[in-house]
Amino acid sequence: MQTLSQTRGQITARPRANMIAQIWPDAIHAFIDNLTVWLPQPLDSPSRAGLLPYGSIDIQDGPSRFDGWFRQRLQIRQPSTQTLRGLIDLPHMINYTELGLDWTFSTESERDAAAAYFDSHHVKRWHRDGLRYARDTRYTGRRKAPNNLVTYHHLPSRITGEINCVHHDWRVRGRTACRHAGINSVEDLLNFDHHEFWKKRLILATIDRLKFGRLYRKSRLPGSAPVWLAVSRSGRVLYDQDHRTATILLNLDERMRKTQEVLDHYGKQFRVRDCLIRLGVYHLLPRAPLL
Repeated sequence: MQTLSQTRGQITARPRANMIAQIWPDAIHAFIDNLTVWLPQPLDSPSRAGLLPYGSIDIQDGPSRFDGWFRQRLQIRQPSTQTLRGLIDLPHMINYTELGLDWTFSTESERDAAAAYFDSHHVKRWHRDGLRYARDTRYTGRRKAPNNLVTYHHLPSRITGEINCVHHDWRVRGRTACRHAGINSVEDLLNFDHHEFWKKRLILATIDRLKFGRLYRKSRLPGSAPVWLAVSRSGRVLYDQDHRTATILLNLDERMRKTQEVLDHYGKQFRVRDCLIRLGVYHLLPRAPLL
């Protein structure tokens, strides 16, 4: 199985104050977790026997529902390099891929804190469906969404078996979505750039409350002038009215403590994405390939 792993000593230097000091894994593992390959011609006996020793492969015969030209489906769990090379010269099509990313920690408390912080700050581009939760698992969309990030921390790492693990699974469904992710064939997976893939998708951010309050006011009262400072009834406290409005709105509902929920809830009213403060995640990514 192809795995890109790095230990704590290999991970980039500790994050600065403006980065995510709350998440600091002992090791990071990036790998291909699952793969669905369709073939127009079923494998012959020698080819099938040659692939089976190198991984878990579920072979199902019969035409596909989306295109009768494809006659055999291979469901491959954590495909090895030998398996991918065995398919590279065969006509094939990939319509489902799971890209895995594991963060492992020394203690349970570190793991739980990392999972909670990720849940509160992760943002998905072009998020159409609301966040969903089931059995301690976080989903960014419905089950058959073209792109769905699945995160959980109640199971051990599939790579090392370590118990204290936060697992991310980016599920790419459909031929078009796979191509947009840079996966056109098994050849693309042999030298897949996990660093670049997660760099574009592992987005953590918080809300700039001052900008949020001002944009919220302008959406309700176009042309209104900002109240830079206001005095409390006691006459002793000065505060920014827009910042105060944002604080009240984001504290009224517990769901609004998650950046993605804020984007989903207020995104149709004004450009909430202009209020995002991006957090540095370089120390959470798989290492970049050597040139």
